[in-house]
Amino acid sequence: MAWARPACYPRCVPCRIRRRAALSLAAVLAFAGCALRADDPPELPARAVDATAGERFTIALDSNASTGFRWYLDAPRPDPNVVRVVSSEYRAPAQPLAGAPGSEVWTFDAFAPGTTTLAFAYRRPWAARDTPPARRERYAVRVRAKP
Repeated sequence: MAWARPACYPRCVPCRIRRRAALSLAAVLAFAGCALRADDPPELPARAVDATAGERFTIALDSNASTGFRWYLDAPRPDPNVVRVVSSEYRAPAQPLAGAPGSEVWTFDAFAPGTTTLAFAYRRPWAARDTPPARRERYAVRVRAKP
């Protein structure tokens, strides 16, 4: 069924209002779609971690190995004079369901007193370097001297 213009179409005020409203709505929806796309996840405040020099501590991050994503240390790199990476490993969920998320556990040694930041990026290893990570996590680490 073809749309037929009413005889009053070019001059009719209600027709002009409807046409302008439809065009305005289309423009708003087009620009709203652009505004909702985020290239980079929002910056989250750093979570606090306190440790004593010589102590080993872990950070567990939610992860799903079946999606191809994994956690990487991101910039800024932690100060190696304060904290050193020991290992990272993926731990499958307790219930072995297909596609169920597990966690990636990072182990660090608190080496010497001081402060540093641990920044993590959740990305796929084959993604281009300029592709923003799907998620970011930050930890502010404070290492105290042994008592």
